[in-house]
Amino acid sequence: MNYRSSSVRKATLTALALSLTLSACAPAKQEAAPSASPLTSVIATETVPATAAPTATATPTPSLTATVEPTVAPAPTPEPAAPGLATFTFPDGHISFDHPANWTIKTQQGPYLDHVNETDKAKSVEAHIYDETGNQVSVITSGGYGGGAAGPSLLTVLDSQPVPSFPVRDGATVFAFIKYENPVDHSVFYRMGNMGTEHVTNGEGTSGSYVRIVGNGASEAHVDFGSPAFSSPESAKAWMKTQQYSQLKAMLTSMRYV
Repeated sequence: MNYRSSSVRKATLTALALSLTLSACAPAKQEAAPSASPLTSVIATETVPATAAPTATATPTPSLTATVEPTVAPAPTPEPAAPGLATFTFPDGHISFDHPANWTIKTQQGPYLDHVNETDKAKSVEAHIYDETGNQVSVITSGGYGGGAAGPSLLTVLDSQPVPSFPVRDGATVFAFIKYENPVDHSVFYRMGNMGTEHVTNGEGTSGSYVRIVGNGASEAHVDFGSPAFSSPESAKAWMKTQQYSQLKAMLTSMRYV
């Protein structure tokens, strides 16, 4: 064996043995626990209660079908009467007229044919008009039927005026105040009311008829003079200047049919 090699190997072994001895005697090195940060420590130790999710409130879904209210045509509103006047309308609503407010009207059964039923009978009505003194001054009928005799006469038209709001089937309606003279005995009588234009003429003609045929039947409107009506043509003309004449004329010309 070479002495140098032996010495080197011996020194190496001695160093290795010394190293092992020191390692066995040295205490084991411990890993230091990491220091927790203040924020991490709070989060780790604080208990946060769970927050319940808000309960959603169901919103009702609006109906897509719109409610449409039925359209009702308003009923026609009658024209208001002038100051100091009142309006009378027959029960069936067709014929109406204006009259002085201090006059009174009473209705009764109007003329009708024997074969009509009770419903048609009820439609025929007479309106008897009384002035402020209680004297009957006019009669106006609505519905039912009407008729009258006519004969030859000499006519003198004292006053006339169209009644455009009273349309009829057989021609225009005219208010008229007429003097009639019988060509045979020369007796005189007067009529005032609503009639057809064919009956409003001067000279030879007929005593005429007040009956007007409208949608709900016959209608007649005349003034009650009494008998005798006037003592002379001059007295009749003088009466035309009175308030009563103006009131009666205004009432008859206000007649309207709907």
